[in-house]
Amino acid sequence: MIDGHITYETHVFSGDQIPFWMLYQYQHIRYRFISKTDWNVDLDHDNKIDVDEFDRRPETTHIVVTAFDKSTKTVKVVAGVRLIQTIYPYQLQNDSYQEMKAGIELPVDKEVVEGSRWVSKVNGTRAANIAVSLLMQKMFEHCHQYQMKTLIAAVPSRWEEWLNAYGVQTWGHRDTAVYQHHQEKYLIISFPVSDVFAQAGEVQRRNAEETTRVA
Repeated sequence: MIDGHITYETHVFSGDQIPFWMLYQYQHIRYRFISKTDWNVDLDHDNKIDVDEFDRRPETTHIVVTAFDKSTKTVKVVAGVRLIQTIYPYQLQNDSYQEMKAGIELPVDKEVVEGSRWVSKVNGTRAANIAVSLLMQKMFEHCHQYQMKTLIAAVPSRWEEWLNAYGVQTWGHRDTAVYQHHQEKYLIISFPVSDVFAQAGEVQRRNAEETTRVA
């Protein structure tokens, strides 16, 4: 997608095939996002990246949005998500999520995919809206291609509110101490990866375009 002097592209790679530079940039923006929260995640502070055991696995799928600036000839990762079908080991099964998942049974189902390390600006700028729109549409296409109908994830509650605002119905697990007492309200949610999800990002982008025209 071309927007002025910026060209946006969406890429899909397995964990053992993603180019080093792309994964490194993705891990860097993950670091910037996670380091601003009070969530307990082990980070590589020396290299300013977030990296874990799932990044390079062949069953992992990385969906990454890049922006190519024609004036500077540079390519930057601007959004990304990591998907793992729940028939394989996935992040939410780790002990570090024990408090958050108290009282629920995690799925082991080929039709359910975990979405983790979802990072993208949602600050209302045109660039952010384009990145979110492309990411959501590619997530839908990938899940539809492989018959994965439901996504499960641990997200800040404000992300759930954002999805709800665009018509995506979610089921959140709030009956946990980590949700009730944590400063950054995180919870486990699940939702159908449906046409509504795919259209939500596009609706957001169109709304931003209309706002720009009015202004």
